[in-house]
Amino acid sequence: IELIHDEFHPGNRWAQQMVQKLLKRGLIMVTEGVCQNVLALTPPLTITEKQLEFAVDTLDICLKI
Repeated sequence: IELIHDEFHPGNRWAQQMVQKLLKRGLIMVTEGVCQNVLALTPPLTITEKQLEFAVDTLDICLKI
């Protein structure tokens, strides 16, 4: 998920804040990209449907905050 502040500035600070919010809720994500403004979810191949739902729901909640 690429986060941007506006058309001229990447949302790298926002991405770092999101990583911290997600971590507090039990979801590990990392930032990637040249500007570190891309949130990357890299689950294991053995992820269960319940775990995936948790990840998507947690991400949804944190993006709305």
